[in-house]
Amino acid sequence: MGRAHSRSYLIESSEYEADKEYVLAQLWELVELLESVTGKKFDQDKLAEAEAHTNRAMHAWRGILEVNQNKPALYDALADGVVFLGMINIARGTKEGADFFEMALEEFQQGVRQHYKVIPDEKFRLLFHGVACYPAMRRFQAMFHGWESVFVTSPYLEFACGGFSGDFFFDTSKPMESLADLTLRCNHNAHQAMYYTDQYIFQREIMKKFNIDGIIFHAVKSCRTVSTSHANTREFLARHHKIPCLYLESDHVDPRYFSEAQIKNRVDAFFEALTQKKLYPKE
Repeated sequence: MGRAHSRSYLIESSEYEADKEYVLAQLWELVELLESVTGKKFDQDKLAEAEAHTNRAMHAWRGILEVNQNKPALYDALADGVVFLGMINIARGTKEGADFFEMALEEFQQGVRQHYKVIPDEKFRLLFHGVACYPAMRRFQAMFHGWESVFVTSPYLEFACGGFSGDFFFDTSKPMESLADLTLRCNHNAHQAMYYTDQYIFQREIMKKFNIDGIIFHAVKSCRTVSTSHANTREFLARHHKIPCLYLESDHVDPRYFSEAQIKNRVDAFFEALTQKKLYPKE
C-alpha cells in the first residue's frame, strides 16, 4: 500500500490493478468476518445505495471546495471548512448527508450571485497547510482575520476527508469492486494533497485559481505524520518559487503547545512583510 503514495503510481496501471485486487480481497475478508460476528447477511444493494448517496455528496463537496476561487471568499477554509469536513465524514453514505451538501452548495452559489464575503474588507488570501489548532481555534483564527486575511483553501480539507474530492465516483453497478477502486484512488488523492504539497499546488494551479498571496504551514506535535515535510516544503516554495510562507508550530489536541504571544509575533511579522510586498511588488 505504501506504493500508492508514490508520485509515479499511475491509476489503472498494471501495478494499480494488482493493488486493487488485493484491496478487494481484503474487503471480502472483512465482509465474512462481519457476517460471522453480526449474524447478518451482507447486502450489496444497500452498499450500492450508500455509494449513490456518497456520489451526490462528493459532487457537492467538490463544488464547495472550489467556490472560494471567487473573490472575495465566501467562507474561511479553516474556521468554516472544518465544520464541513466533519459533516462529510460523519454523514457519508446517507441521504441526509447528500441533501446537506447539495443545499450548502446551492447557498454558496447564491452567495456568489449576491456578492457575499466572509471578511468585510478582504486584503490577503491564504492557503492553510496542516492540521487545525483545535484547542485555540478562535484565537488562532483571530490573528489572521485581524489582518483582514482569509484562508481560501486547504489541502487538509482533502486529506482529512479521506481524499473524497477527486474526479471519480462510485460505480454502483459494481459496489464492492468500486469500493476497492475508490479506496486506492482516494488514498492516493489524500496523501498527494498533504505530503506532496508542491505537486498538489502546481499540478492543480492552486495559487492561480484561488489567487493566493501566501501559505501558512501549521505543524503539530501530536501528528508528526502530516507535519514531517512542512519545514522543507516551506523552504523549497519560498526559495525556489518566491511564495511567501509562514511556518508555525503548536498542536491540534494539546493546549500546552499553543503559545499565543509567540505565534502572534510571527503572524504579525509575516503580514508586515506581505503588506510591504503588495505595496511595493518590484522591490
